[in-house]
Amino acid sequence: MYRGAGLRPGPPPPERLDIHHRTLAFLGEDAERLRDRRREIAEYLQAKGESTHADGALLLEAARIHECFGESAQALQAAEQALATCRDHDDQRGMAVTQGQIADILTQRGQLDEALRIRTEEKLPVYERLGDVRNMLVCRANIASLLLAWGWAEERAQANELLCLALTDARRLRIPEAQRIEKFLQQFGMICR
Repeated sequence: MYRGAGLRPGPPPPERLDIHHRTLAFLGEDAERLRDRRREIAEYLQAKGESTHADGALLLEAARIHECFGESAQALQAAEQALATCRDHDDQRGMAVTQGQIADILTQRGQLDEALRIRTEEKLPVYERLGDVRNMLVCRANIASLLLAWGWAEERAQANELLCLALTDARRLRIPEAQRIEKFLQQFGMICR
């Protein structure tokens, strides 16, 4: 389902400095609050010692804060620590959410092969096992988006199939994602049969 690492170059990653500056400009005064929160999380985790189930969520929050500041290496490190914590506590849903965050970070870094592998081999199977239809359809739409990022015909057909599966479930659940998926299909000139 995914291309092996290095077989096909993906599109270049977005310019991180541009994203960093736009994010900080958008955050304004909130940037300082995010820095304080990141510091609070780090101090709390250092002081408490033994890992608990809730630490995974804190580490994931720290990863998201690092991402806001364009600090992808630190974001990835925090997300990987969150994943290890979720594994230690056998939190399947937490692992899937964290793997999605890792895939998002890798996508921003231009590592589309690995991001796609994580979404298809790690994240989607968890939601399938849990019977979590909503998160399954969102994951399928994200996989389709990654496939379309390559722009090759063979990925386009697979992306169309995934989007149609996601649309069917979104319509059945009557959730707003149905309209987003329909717009996405239209944007790429795709139809569901």
